[in-house]
Amino acid sequence: VGTYTSGASEGIYLYSFNLGSGELKRIGSTKGVKDPSFLAIAPSRRYLYAVNEVEEFAGKKSGGLSAFAVDGRTGELRVLNQQPSMGGSPCYVVVDRMGRFVLVANYSGGNVAVLPVRGDGSLGEATDVEQSEGSSINAERQEGPHAHCVVLDPANRFAYACDLGA
Repeated sequence: VGTYTSGASEGIYLYSFNLGSGELKRIGSTKGVKDPSFLAIAPSRRYLYAVNEVEEFAGKKSGGLSAFAVDGRTGELRVLNQQPSMGGSPCYVVVDRMGRFVLVANYSGGNVAVLPVRGDGSLGEATDVEQSEGSSINAERQEGPHAHCVVLDPANRFAYACDLGA
């Protein structure tokens, strides 16, 4: 479970899930990750990716993405690396069906970025950034583009992004 860490939250929470009863039981957490608000698991289930929903990352005007290795026995996470998301306030992350690329929607950046997944599950630098343009009728919330989500079609051929601002 991803969270915002500006309050009492520790970071990413790990729960066990009982398929029979539907019960969730908290069994741990991964601390030291700034605002990991949205998560995606690779198709191999060996890696987890989290947005770092911030406006500044590594001294740059950008959010971040964190890559983790998942312990298949315990579910515990081990940090692999972090990369800039290429826009502020990343709010959505998805891994392609082959586990080769991670796509991120940057809310305040108003764009979508693609980052390659290396052989060890860590993230490379962004290979593409698609910037949205425009605004809409609600001047308070739609003064400019706000990428909100990016999903891939089942064939892994097309990426669809929605934008709250445009």
